[in-house]
Amino acid sequence: MMKKKKLFIFLIGLILLTLLSCQAAANLPNPFATAIPSSTPTFTPSPTSSPTLTAAYTPTPPPTGTTKEKQTDGTTVFTDYDNQYELVFPAG
Repeated sequence: MMKKKKLFIFLIGLILLTLLSCQAAANLPNPFATAIPSSTPTFTPSPTSSPTLTAAYTPTPPPTGTTKEKQTDGTTVFTDYDNQYELVFPAG
């Protein structure tokens, strides 16, 4: 009689253990789980600023070549930008 009782308890325990381990495959609810309230995350877009155009500084390139300028007093100024010199010719 005692052996039958131990065998019965063992079989019940084995069946319960099998049911608990197979609950996910059978879509059975977990008897030990408790419901946890949770909120569903929602996407809230943040406003983005539009890029502003900024003027890039570009230096004026130095002049190249030569120039000849007549002055009001009759002299002529000859400038060579490549070799970096300037000559003043007198009037006449």
